[in-house]
Amino acid sequence: MKKMQLTPRLRTVADMVSGLTVADIGTDHGKLLIYLLQNGKITHGIGSDVAKGPAESCRKNAALFGAADDLEIRVGDGLKTLAPNEAETIVIAGMGGELILKILEDSLKIAQRARELILQPMTNIPRLLAGLPKIGFRVQSAQLCKEKDKLYRVFKVVKGTERELKPIDLVLCPQFFEGKDPLCGELIKREIKKHEQMLSGLLQASVQNESEISAVKALIEEMKTYEIK
Repeated sequence: MKKMQLTPRLRTVADMVSGLTVADIGTDHGKLLIYLLQNGKITHGIGSDVAKGPAESCRKNAALFGAADDLEIRVGDGLKTLAPNEAETIVIAGMGGELILKILEDSLKIAQRARELILQPMTNIPRLLAGLPKIGFRVQSAQLCKEKDKLYRVFKVVKGTERELKPIDLVLCPQFFEGKDPLCGELIKREIKKHEQMLSGLLQASVQNESEISAVKALIEEMKTYEIK
């Protein structure tokens, strides 16, 4: 049987899955679920996508890779294709952080009945991390991965109360450091550079926001204390 190969980003997502039934929201070609099924990590997959095209690609791949019997394909918006308790693990990967948060907020009862959420935001990560505690979730663990020159963040999220998050926690998620992720040093350097560029833009603005400038300066200085040589 032909074996499904994953990119480092999707492989990191796959490695964080612990449930036997998984729903992949925005499944695209269904590669994640096919890989999990082929490797015996799950017993049943639900691939859901808002568009018919990707859902059909998922269907074709499932047949090609011998996973059609254990993979359902559904077309619909967000978590609305799922019933409560239908999936132990819900994966939402490759979307913006604000969109991920909206998907969870729009179907909160479905999200809360899952054992875990595996979230891999592409943008607006601080917005997502700040929003999760407000809807009853906390980050249990987190992993970094590098693909080509990009650094991706993957979060395992569960129901619960999060401790009070400081601005630096939204940029340098503490769970990366708790797990001693080997890419922490690179994350810090990238975030310092990004915020120094942000500060430069704020200082060059025709109308300066002093409170925002002070906040960014303080964040940069705090990140420097985290630097890993």
